[in-house]
Amino acid sequence: MNIRVYKSSQDAYISVMCDDIVNLGDLLIIPSENVIGVANVWPFAITENSGALESLETDQSFKQQLIHCPALLEAYTLYMELLSEDGVHIK
Repeated sequence: MNIRVYKSSQDAYISVMCDDIVNLGDLLIIPSENVIGVANVWPFAITENSGALESLETDQSFKQQLIHCPALLEAYTLYMELLSEDGVHIK
């Protein structure tokens, strides 16, 4: 898994869909939009603001998915660390 930083969520979305160097499960960080996401067939955000990424509802099923998806767990952990520093918000 890699951490990839983008200028915009649109750039991240296009990169996931078109660039061979992006792997499923890579973390997507878009500081300018306070978006953290995961590269997937349809890249999704775990933050309240999803930008151009798909929106992911953080209900009980999301929390259960954390156990089974290392990339999602890492993204969520990173997000929680940033939350205390930058004030980004999860749903």
